[in-house]
Amino acid sequence: ITWQEIQTINTGFDLRFFKNKLGLTFEWYQRDTKNMIIPGEALPATYGADAPQGNFGNLRTRGWEISADFSHQFGNGLRLTMNANISDAITDITKGADWNTPWENRLLSNNFATGRRYGDIYGFVTDRLYQKEDFVYDDKGNIQQTTIIWDGTAKRTNQLAGNNPV
Repeated sequence: ITWQEIQTINTGFDLRFFKNKLGLTFEWYQRDTKNMIIPGEALPATYGADAPQGNFGNLRTRGWEISADFSHQFGNGLRLTMNANISDAITDITKGADWNTPWENRLLSNNFATGRRYGDIYGFVTDRLYQKEDFVYDDKGNIQQTTIIWDGTAKRTNQLAGNNPV
């Protein structure tokens, strides 16, 4: 394990108008973080332990910020000052623990995976919310289970028992 390395590029400008009463600022930056300590590539649950930590991670953050300020002092000594800003930044994982794993073998990959955005949430997608009417019940009110025919090959089938289409 070694220290992580950070490289930053930052550029911007400040503008002042109307005798310094109005100011505008723009800034763009890129920050590359290398050798971050993260868990290694995910291990099967049967292994019984978490993946070891190491210098496996790299991140790239790109962002911008715009700010404006206004200040005015009235003749009676009252000063009015206003500030506003807006910014955005995106962090991409440029190297995760799975960087050396072929795409087809990334089934056990953790959330810190190469090519993903840092902080994204991944989950399952559903067709819809199934209702009670979507299921077939017998006379006793139990759900009837249907066995899908498997023809011994690795391909999927859409036939139910009795050659009825799904």
